[in-house]
Amino acid sequence: MKLFLKIIVGIFAFFGLLVLGVVVATTLSNRPGPTAEPLAALTSQGLEDAIAGIAEERKLVGIAAKVMVSDTIIAEADTGWRTKDETDPLSVSDLFHVGSIGKSMSATAIATLVEDGVMAWDDRLGDRLTDIPMDADWRDVTLAQLLTHTASAPRAPITAMMNSVSEAERLAEVRRETAATMLADPPTVEPGTAFAYSNEGFMLASLMAEEATGESWETIIRRRVAQPLGLSTLGFGAPTGDVPWGHRKLAGIKMALDPAENADNPPWMAAAGTMHMSLDDLLTYGRAHLDAGQSETALLSPVTFDRLHTPVLNDYAYGWVVQSRDFGEGNEPVIWHNGSNTMWYAVLVLLPERNAAIVIATNDGSHLNLTQQKFDELAAQIAKVIVARG
Repeated sequence: MKLFLKIIVGIFAFFGLLVLGVVVATTLSNRPGPTAEPLAALTSQGLEDAIAGIAEERKLVGIAAKVMVSDTIIAEADTGWRTKDETDPLSVSDLFHVGSIGKSMSATAIATLVEDGVMAWDDRLGDRLTDIPMDADWRDVTLAQLLTHTASAPRAPITAMMNSVSEAERLAEVRRETAATMLADPPTVEPGTAFAYSNEGFMLASLMAEEATGESWETIIRRRVAQPLGLSTLGFGAPTGDVPWGHRKLAGIKMALDPAENADNPPWMAAAGTMHMSLDDLLTYGRAHLDAGQSETALLSPVTFDRLHTPVLNDYAYGWVVQSRDFGEGNEPVIWHNGSNTMWYAVLVLLPERNAAIVIATNDGSHLNLTQQKFDELAAQIAKVIVARG
């Protein structure tokens, strides 16, 4: 029975991720400006009221949120439950799956390799993955194109999406096998000419990094991002232990997905979106990008941070969406990304001119497009209050 459930969940995850990719790609290029009225007061109680209203309207199991200005948490709140059984309240200090927010972390880790001279932005697939057979038209695809969704990377086959191998000694092999299958046929769109949101592209970039360093991708992220920034809660896969569970609707029934039952994207996709962490650690990571290389302990140089924050196509930079928005005092930059494994959803928003970061997360992946809209509206309300404060 457990095997049958795994297969059903895997199939739903595969098609869910296909749909999610389309939704994300569309909203990245056609994202409306914030129109919601500001919150009456940006306090922890005001934030709790706001997320409780969303949870009630959307029938979400639980939501948590935090707002940071400079190095101070000015509001934090949680509402709801760790599972749909409503026996254990969700906490703002819990671990949350952050999905594709991890893409910018992957780009950041690779940027440290570039600064150290281990890799280069114009490294080519054909030069780094020399023993993986590929169609000749893939050979010139660059690391930069993979990290900005401009490589026209193909979809992985459904068999790969069902592959739950997680052992460190096997993961690199699984990535190589998946890459060989993906790259066997020529591109359908010329690489470098169009934006196409791709989890697989980030996996290929991580495989190039594994080849360049001789280390596993998971080790690279821990050594080059988590450890320097002190992200002690960063892990891979759904959070385990005394934690919330992710939720998804199957055939109209909301289900709590046991993290012990591979309730996540396939592990080979780590660079694209299998990380979890606390909201505090997520804000600490956001702080590194707000500092943009200006602090004495900066992870990267200002020049490299500038590259990571500069869009290439469709407002997309290196794992970040970078846009201009008016929150009441004229247009200013907004750096953000959202993420979901179809069982969780989170959004991280950075306001560089306000030295502020906003994170909102839920352990419920039901009707993601509507949840995204509500979280976007709340983030816009919070931004307007921050701007009005000056």
